[in-house]
Amino acid sequence: MAVPNTSSGWSLVTVRIQLGQPTTTSLAACIAAGNSQGGWDPAYSGSKNSLLNFRNYGGAGTVSVSPTSISFGQGTPSSNVDVMSNTTWTVTDNMTWITVSPTDGSDFGNFTVAVNSTNPSSFSRSGTVTVTALGGQTATISVSQVGTTTGGGGGGGGGGKAYY
Repeated sequence: MAVPNTSSGWSLVTVRIQLGQPTTTSLAACIAAGNSQGGWDPAYSGSKNSLLNFRNYGGAGTVSVSPTSISFGQGTPSSNVDVMSNTTWTVTDNMTWITVSPTDGSDFGNFTVAVNSTNPSSFSRSGTVTVTALGGQTATISVSQVGTTTGGGGGGGGGGKAYY
């Protein structure tokens, strides 16, 4: 549902995005879309015919992210992720070696995914970062980090085995 605007900086472009409308949609068509997509917040009794009426569209929140996968090498500790949304969102991860910051935001924003700079295992590891929009829609980022490379040859005696 559309609710009254309580923050500055909103434009017809923002309202179009909030309602999922094409970039050429008129204000009248946006108001009609607000009415057809759940109506108005019943707590709002003001005029429902101007751009000032819109804030977050309270229907289903939408969210998408870029990139949708990140592969870290050894010594590559962080990467930025862009979020495109029409509402507030939160970020969580599912592995102790992954951290995200900040853990929430709204509308268009970004956050950083960081990993321990070195994976102590010789095997690659993977995890998931999830961005959840108000209303429950999610977008995921697959996170992987290569394993530590081991190798060697027995050294000075010439009779050693190589372990990979």
